[in-house]
Amino acid sequence: MKSAIEYLTASVAKLEDKCEDLESRSRRNNVRIIGVPEGPDTCSTTAVAAMLKEAFALEKEPLLDRSHRTLQPKPKPGERPRAIVCRFHYHSDCVDILRRARELREIKVQGLTISVFPDHTAKIARARAAFDNDATMSGGNFVALTVFGMGCFTRRGFASRIMEWRRTLFQRRKPESEL
Repeated sequence: MKSAIEYLTASVAKLEDKCEDLESRSRRNNVRIIGVPEGPDTCSTTAVAAMLKEAFALEKEPLLDRSHRTLQPKPKPGERPRAIVCRFHYHSDCVDILRRARELREIKVQGLTISVFPDHTAKIARARAAFDNDATMSGGNFVALTVFGMGCFTRRGFASRIMEWRRTLFQRRKPESEL
């Protein structure tokens, strides 16, 4: 009975990791645009493509497969508008927009200040936020590291802390029988 539970627990963990990986890969060409007010025709593919062309001074409008608001309740007047999620047809366009957004930091278009971010899954967003919080609290004495292919910065002498962070977030927990 104990081995069956361990096997099923390992299988569930493996399937969860696989689902997370598949969802991350399907969001690869997506970006989130924050700061665009709610309104009719503000999140259509043509409106978003035209806005991106103007915001980043592109030669031509990027080809978008689809765009929509996030699936949250519609905000009341005066509340923060929902983010727009748009999917680029070409990954190179997505990478170019994200690179330009990082360089500009503050993006002004049509009298608005917008922000453009990659569309990560909830698990990855939590992991990145935890790491960013750790890095900002370290006092500015940074060392560049690469963790899971993403560039990271940490305080000198805290490599073991990063390894512990990595272990707790991304590795399966051992069954209680092994502890």
